[in-house]
Amino acid sequence: MSNLHKIFKELQKLDYDDFDLLCDAWRESTQVKNQCKNMGIKYKDKYLINAVTKRANSKLGYPGTPTPASPPAQNNRDKKIHQIIVGDNLDIIEEAAKKKGLI
Repeated sequence: MSNLHKIFKELQKLDYDDFDLLCDAWRESTQVKNQCKNMGIKYKDKYLINAVTKRANSKLGYPGTPTPASPPAQNNRDKKIHQIIVGDNLDIIEEAAKKKGLI
């Protein structure tokens, strides 16, 4: 996906310190591509976007809780991965630039 490649390049210029988050986004992309290949269907970006959108918007239920709840840290991480993949990554680039003192 070209957006994913572009965000890697931009954040690489800024020495983005959350490399794990970028790796997770890359893994997500690779996993969806492999699943498409295994099922014998041609990969399309919309499949990846759909998968990360579902994950970012999902509410995970835990035993013993009356209503579905999601751990805030994981949900926030999923939303950042979603932003990276769908190309809504200006906030992430801005945050990295602020950390570097560029803006």
